[in-house]
Amino acid sequence: MEAKNKKYLIIIAFLVVGMTGISYYLILGNSSENEHFEGSNVSFDYPKGWSFGGYTDDVVVAQKNNPMASLSMRLHFKTPGTLEASRQSAIYQASRMNATILIDKSITVDGEKANYIAFRTIDGFENGYIIFFKNGKEYDFVFAAKNITAIESDIDIIVNSFHIKKENGFWEELIAFLGIKN
Repeated sequence: MEAKNKKYLIIIAFLVVGMTGISYYLILGNSSENEHFEGSNVSFDYPKGWSFGGYTDDVVVAQKNNPMASLSMRLHFKTPGTLEASRQSAIYQASRMNATILIDKSITVDGEKANYIAFRTIDGFENGYIIFFKNGKEYDFVFAAKNITAIESDIDIIVNSFHIKKENGFWEELIAFLGIKN
């Protein structure tokens, strides 16, 4: 009988240790694997391991702590074009470089339809472009990596959390300037 009790005690001990480990991961270990960027009228999450070299009102530049992956985002770039024209332009530029198209699909960014195009250049480097329009402006993500699929999960985190903040119009700016409260 005593050997049977020892078996149960060992099983219970393993369960307690296992549950403690799972609880630790859920409470502390999984607190956040991402950083948050807010500026240039946009916000988004990005994985730890990326560093931002700075931003202006029009461009955000980041690099993964691996020289083989980078990201550049053009924000608030006004253009009279259409989403399809931007897609065709990216494909044309890829063909001029004798590049191979790897990805050509529609995705959604901040509630808007977007085009995601990726290609491999003849030197083997891969580039990805995500283009979409919102509020009459074009937004472009430009990714470059030795292997675009190696940073695909990073791209997903950024794109899926990307949000353009509402821009105030003239009257909202005037009311804020004058300090008038509703």
